[in-house]
Amino acid sequence: MNRKDNRRSILGLVVRPREQLRMAASITGWAVLITFALVISVVISLRGFIERWSDMTGVDAEVASIFRNSLVPALGLVAFTLIALALLVLFLIVKRSHRYYGPLIPIQRHIDNMIKGDFTSRVHLRDGDEMMELRDSLNKLAETLQSGKR
Repeated sequence: MNRKDNRRSILGLVVRPREQLRMAASITGWAVLITFALVISVVISLRGFIERWSDMTGVDAEVASIFRNSLVPALGLVAFTLIALALLVLFLIVKRSHRYYGPLIPIQRHIDNMIKGDFTSRVHLRDGDEMMELRDSLNKLAETLQSGKR
């Protein structure tokens, strides 16, 4: 199998879509909301600063107006950048959460097999996945049940 066949698709990262996306959206939403609040407060402060600066220095009202009006496109650029960063953070959170939610599928299958009486079943997880201790305990439980020991 070559390296290209071994790669996972982006959709393969979504194991538990509702839980993963809820967590990612929550974290991303709060980060974007806080950042927007900070940007808006900075812009409002700058507008006030420009007005005071123009009054103190006697700068022409038209020049001060140009400075104030240039803040709106800058805010748009910042908002666009924040949206791009939010999408990147959303992707990274879903990718990271796959390490937690991904192992749940083979663990659930293993438990279902044991409920059906198949004690030869074992849990196999990828290197780096979370819940390795749980995997080891479930495999040990299956071995104990398979051997008939109590």
